[in-house]
Amino acid sequence: MTATCATGKIRYPDEAAAKVALVSARTAAALRKQANRREARVYQCPHCDGWHLTSSTSGEKARTVRPSFVLEPPLVTFRRYAEADLNQNAGPADVRTLHGNPLLWYRALQQVKFDVQNHIAKDRRSLAALRPPQGVPIPAAYLAAKRDLDARSAKRLHFVRLVERRLDEVRSLLGPDPIRDRFTVGDVVAAFVEIVEMAERRDLRAIREKAGFHAERWSETSTKSQ
Repeated sequence: MTATCATGKIRYPDEAAAKVALVSARTAAALRKQANRREARVYQCPHCDGWHLTSSTSGEKARTVRPSFVLEPPLVTFRRYAEADLNQNAGPADVRTLHGNPLLWYRALQQVKFDVQNHIAKDRRSLAALRPPQGVPIPAAYLAAKRDLDARSAKRLHFVRLVERRLDEVRSLLGPDPIRDRFTVGDVVAAFVEIVEMAERRDLRAIREKAGFHAERWSETSTKSQ
């Protein structure tokens, strides 16, 4: 039997389930060419803590619920939840979703760790490009840039340690799992989405760096799986 809440709407246990229902509803409406009601998005209900569909694109619901994306890849959704958990502002539904699929949670945390490490490496490459040739006095601008980089790197390394601790905790939920360290279809989709967003901004340098980063990850994980 389908669960409902006091509002009379169908209740979905989490955002992922509501998104699946939303896609189904929009597909069915398009096939029937119904224009009287078109579900537009999902939102978390303040009454039952579940998730509902709504045809509203603005108004009170839009002001009282956190933003959600309808067709984003599952790994992207789990990354948002994982980052909220790391920053200690995840909601109860977010935490339940993470615990409901620890493998995706683990992969999202891996992605966060890789991206932070990539930012650290990118900063170091930028600083190396600014360093004057040997024998040339080091300018004050370089020293200021180095201080800023060191401060950012210290914060990022602290965050990496937090991520690694959470990875250990989630790993204990998974147990022995030979696929958790492999490059999965979800990783490919997420990488493609990132590169498409960069292409829309015409950021060719970022595209090259991101493509190289994911190629290196693919090489590392392929070697581990052999």
